[in-house]
Amino acid sequence: MNNQIRSIVCATAIIVLTVYARGDSPSTAATGKLLVLDNERTIEGEIERHAGQYRVHRPVGELWIPAENVLHLCNTKEEAYAFLRARANLRDPDEHIRLAQWCQARGLKNQAVQEAKEAVELRPNAATRRLLQNLEHAAVAQHTPLSSRSPDEKEPLTAPPEVETDSLSLFVTRVQPTLMNACAACHATGRGGAFKLTRVYEHGQANRRTTYQNLSAALNALNRDQYQQSPLLVKAATIHGDMSQPAIKSRELDAYRSLEQWARITVESKQVARRPTQETPKPEPAGPQQVGTPSPTAAEPLDPYDPLIFNRQAHPKK
Repeated sequence: MNNQIRSIVCATAIIVLTVYARGDSPSTAATGKLLVLDNERTIEGEIERHAGQYRVHRPVGELWIPAENVLHLCNTKEEAYAFLRARANLRDPDEHIRLAQWCQARGLKNQAVQEAKEAVELRPNAATRRLLQNLEHAAVAQHTPLSSRSPDEKEPLTAPPEVETDSLSLFVTRVQPTLMNACAACHATGRGGAFKLTRVYEHGQANRRTTYQNLSAALNALNRDQYQQSPLLVKAATIHGDMSQPAIKSRELDAYRSLEQWARITVESKQVARRPTQETPKPEPAGPQQVGTPSPTAAEPLDPYDPLIFNRQAHPKK
């Protein structure tokens, strides 16, 4: 299995190196299926380059992306991964962790496992080993029928909670990954008491249900009057249960700061929502959407986890 994964990584790297050897650099490619942006976000569609912009044709419209926001234009996620790997410092375990998380978010589970293994070889601490374990579980689950999984791993239908755009966006991009890495080993296996998480295995509708369920669990662990005293924050940074150390060792770490930031904006948004609303002027019509200047009233979300999609589907009347 390890040799197969290494072969996949090497093969995709060879593809990109061969492309560079031909002189067909990402900046001059005229068409493709996938853009890698300068923040390593990806956008898929039928893509064409026009002067200083990229036009992305999608089933429900099109986007215009400034060329200065684009790192690479390619045809597959595997090519995008090989491109990012070629840019990374492979002697740095944090670079392997970053690549592993990038691959996991885009369904490249085998590549994610291999990156985590290389991170463990460079830095075999508890956090890195825990990340590898979670990714290996996810890779196995990809090939396991839902009916054969344990009850804790099945995704029950969950009513989507109502949250503000900023809260949902931060939860999906920062909070849920932190919970999966730091808390799921106990709280997604029936050993974590009332705070129950579900591992994120699938994509599409199944993954959306899982996100709703984890979001509901996190919302129930908030203190609406004093967010700093929320069980979600207190438990994350203290020893509890049969743990030998806190899930997050220090409140100064980015992982804890992300949880704290999410708790604050979620509680504050709920407080604002309870105030009397005032009529606001209608927004002016917007031109073609550009990544460099996002708008909260944009007509077309950029990815399947965009909060606009969530709120449209869950609360269409709002």
